[in-house]
Amino acid sequence: MPLLDPGGGRNRPRAGAFIAHLRKHIERGIEHPQPILGAIIANGLGADGSGAGRCNVVCGHVLPMTHPEGVGKDECFSIDKECWSIDKHGHKPCNRENAMYPLSVDQPYPRNQWWVAAYASEVGRDLLARDILGEPVILYRSAAGEALALAGICPHRAFPLAKGCLVGDAVQCGYHGFQFGPDGACQNVPSQSGVPQNARLRRYPVAERGGLIWIWTGAAERADPANIPDVASIGLGRPDWAVEEHPIKTVDGRYTLLIENLLDLSHVTFIHDKTIPGGEKVAAIPVSVIETQTSLTVQRRGENLPLNPLIKMQFPEQTGPVHQHFDSEYLGPCMIRTGGAMYDAATGAELGIQNYIHIITPASPTRMHYMVMTARNFGIDQPHLGEIQIGMGSRIQPEDIDAIEAIERVLQSGATMPQEISARVDNGALKVRRRLEAQIRAEAA
Repeated sequence: MPLLDPGGGRNRPRAGAFIAHLRKHIERGIEHPQPILGAIIANGLGADGSGAGRCNVVCGHVLPMTHPEGVGKDECFSIDKECWSIDKHGHKPCNRENAMYPLSVDQPYPRNQWWVAAYASEVGRDLLARDILGEPVILYRSAAGEALALAGICPHRAFPLAKGCLVGDAVQCGYHGFQFGPDGACQNVPSQSGVPQNARLRRYPVAERGGLIWIWTGAAERADPANIPDVASIGLGRPDWAVEEHPIKTVDGRYTLLIENLLDLSHVTFIHDKTIPGGEKVAAIPVSVIETQTSLTVQRRGENLPLNPLIKMQFPEQTGPVHQHFDSEYLGPCMIRTGGAMYDAATGAELGIQNYIHIITPASPTRMHYMVMTARNFGIDQPHLGEIQIGMGSRIQPEDIDAIEAIERVLQSGATMPQEISARVDNGALKVRRRLEAQIRAEAA
C-alpha cells in the first residue's frame, strides 16, 4: 500500500509516515531516484532525466536522487504544497515551518554571535526594553556607567521587567517587587526574608564599541569581544571621522531580506531613483566579489561619473567627474557597510570616504531592528554635511523597509512561490547565504 496516493495531498495525514520513509533513505546512505515532492516536481527534473529536483520554496537546494533498492516506486508520490527536502549532505528534512527562506537550515539565525542591542546613547539609568532573537532583554547602565543586559521577564510571574525600575544597580519588578542584581541573581523578595533557590535572570555578555552596545546571545563562556567586527576601520569610534546616528527602525521582515537588499545595490537605480543622487548609474556598474575569512565585499567601481549634487555639496571645489566606490561589505549577519571612497577622475586624488553602516539585529524570525550610522573622513567640522545624511536617510530608509515588508508579506501569504532565479550580480548574496548557513550548522554540530 503506498504511503501517499499520487493525488497531490489528498492523503495529507500520511505525511508523517512519508517523511519517516525519507529519513530511512538518509540513514541507509541511499539517495532517491525521482522528484518525490510536490515542490520538486513543480520545479522540474534535470534535462538529462537524472532526477535532480529543487526544493525552492524554502531551501533552494538541488537534490540529486537515485531510487533505493527494495523500496517500491509506488511508495513515493508527491505532497502538494509541502516543502520537505533532504540535501546531498544528509541534513534532515526542513519544511515551511522550520526553515526560513532564503536559508535552508532549521534555525533562522546564529546565536553564537555578537549583535548590536542598541546605540550606546540609548542606554542609561532607565530600563530599555528590546527583543533580540525572540527574547525580551532589558538594558541599562550601572551607577558606574557600565552597560548591562539582563533577561526581560520576571521568573516569578512573567511580568515584563521593563515596566519596573532601578533601585541602585538592581532591577525591581513592577509587579511584586522582586529585585535582581546586575549579575542577574535575585537579591530581595519583599514578602519574605529569603529568596527562592535558583531565582535569577540570564545576564548577557555585553561590550561597548564604536558607539554601539554589543550583546552576545550564545553561551556566555564563548563570548569573545575580539570577534566583534573592526568598526574603527570603517570610521566608528574615531575622533578623525564624523559619525551620525540615524533613528532606529523596527521592520516587519526577516533580517536576511535586508542582508540581500544591501548586497545587491542595483536596486538603488529603481527603488531609490528619486532619493539617491546619481543612483541611476549603479545598476550598470560591473560587479566583483572579494572574500576574506571575516568579510565578503561586493565591489562596484564607478568611473568618470558626472558630478552629482551630493558630491558637489560635500566637495565644493570639485568641478569635474569622479570615480566612486559603491561597496557592499558583509562583516557578519549583524553589520554591512555600503559606500566607499571618491576620487577626482582627472588626477586620481582621493576626495574622501563616505561609509554607510547598516546594523541588523533580529527581533524575531520575521522582525528586525535596523540602525544606520553614516561615517566620513572629510568635513569633520561641517555638521551640515551630517544633517544632509540624516535628511537623505529619512527618505531612503523607508523605501528599503517598504520593499522588505512587501516581500515578507508575500512569503507569509501561503502563495505558491515561483522557482527562484538569480543573476550574476547575486553571486555575493548567494555566497553569504552559504556562509550564514554554515555558521548556523556549526552551532548544531
